[in-house]
Order: sequence, then structure tokens, then C-alpha cells
Amino acid sequence: MRRKTTIFLRLICISSLSLLAVTALAESKSNQGQSQGEIEYIVNTDPTLPVDPMDPGNEIKPNPSNPGTQNPGPLSIDYMSSIYFGKQKAYGNDQAYFAELDTVFMADNRQKPVPNYVQITDNRGTNQGWSLAVKQESQFKNEGNKTLGKAELRLFNGTPNSQNSLDKGPVANQKIILRLDNSGQGINSNVMQAKANSGHGTWTNMFGSDLETAKKSVELFVPGGTLIEKGSYRTTLIWTLSDEPGQ
Repeated sequence: MRRKTTIFLRLICISSLSLLAVTALAESKSNQGQSQGEIEYIVNTDPTLPVDPMDPGNEIKPNPSNPGTQNPGPLSIDYMSSIYFGKQKAYGNDQAYFAELDTVFMADNRQKPVPNYVQITDNRGTNQGWSLAVKQESQFKNEGNKTLGKAELRLFNGTPNSQNSLDKGPVANQKIILRLDNSGQGINSNVMQAKANSGHGTWTNMFGSDLETAKKSVELFVPGGTLIEKGSYRTTLIWTLSDEPGQ
């Protein structure tokens, strides 16, 4: 029995040595070949859904009352908060009213308060940069076409945020006062600008860096002596995203 075992082990050793010799011989006669790798890009016209401005990596569901613009890419405004100042009392003195916070719906259906914000996406792949502006279409008006006189809508504490490196982000205006010309038409104000080689991907601009700051970052200033009637006054904000790079 021992002899058979010894022969078996010797055969294994001889076979292994033979295999190594054949392998070495094969390697010495190896050839080379080439294969190709390729990727083809097309223009990304998909719309981008709103994200959580405080944590852009969080998955959220569109707010039923404001689901976003559904604007096609590759350069798009995806979302703008609807600004609501609530029910307020009229006073004869100067008054500053502050907008309520916005709300996003998390993946588990929880509602989360967030600062009012605007969101843009640049999927062009050119790193060209862009500029975002906003204007108030006209003065706040009620159903009877009566205005709030010289009232001013003000946006403070612009805070860009993204999943991407913030070092490559746009620059936000910290104080925006939406003004009207002599005919009552709105004048564009700079909101956020991305220079060349910055601002790629999806970016939000919160008005307020956190919830406490955000509570005082969207203001409607109504001068004392303004004629005010009971009821709602409304206006429209027009946001414009251009492919002109920031300065």
C-alpha cells in the first residue's frame, strides 16, 4: 500500500513539472491583440426632479401642490418655491412680513420643512457656466386690481448647495430687492452665477442657510400709509436661466 502511494506522489510531481515546462513554452510564444472601448454621448433632455435643498443626496417625492417645472434639459430651471406670507393684519406703520418655509416630501412620506429655494441643473457637459435672474412681473394686486403701492419683495442669504463639490459651485447674491420700473414692470435681478468651469450638475439656492435664518430671508416690506383692502394680493415671479457665464 505504501509503494502505491509513493508511486502516485512521484507521478504527480513528474506531471507538475511537465505542465510547468509546457506553460513556460506557451508563454514564450504568446501573441498580442487589441480590442476597442467606446462610449457615445447624446444630449440629455431629461427633466430633473426637485431635491432636498438642505441635503441634495436625499431622495424626495414631488410636492403635490408644486411638483416642479418638468423643464427639459440639458440646462434647466427645475423648481422654484411658491412664496406664501400667510394671513396678516394691516397696520398704518411700516411692516415687514416674512414668508413661511417650504415643504418637501421624503421617500417615506414624511414632510420636512426647508428654506424657500430655486433649483437648476446643467447637464450640458461644456462647463460653460450660466446665470440665473428673477423679476417680479408687477406689483402685488388684489382681485379688484388694487396694488400694494410701493411694497418691495426682498430675498436674502442665498446659499448654494449640491451633491457636487461646493468649491466648483455658483455664487449667490446675498441681498435681492425686486424693483419695478416707472411703468410698473419688473426689473431683472441677479440671483446666482456660475463662472466657466463651475456650476455643473444640479444646484439649489436656499434663501437662508438653515431653518432659523430662512424664517427671516424672504420678506415683503410694505411702507406705512399704503392703502390696503381686505383679501388676497398676488404677484408672479419670473425666473430666467441663461447660458451666459457669470462674471
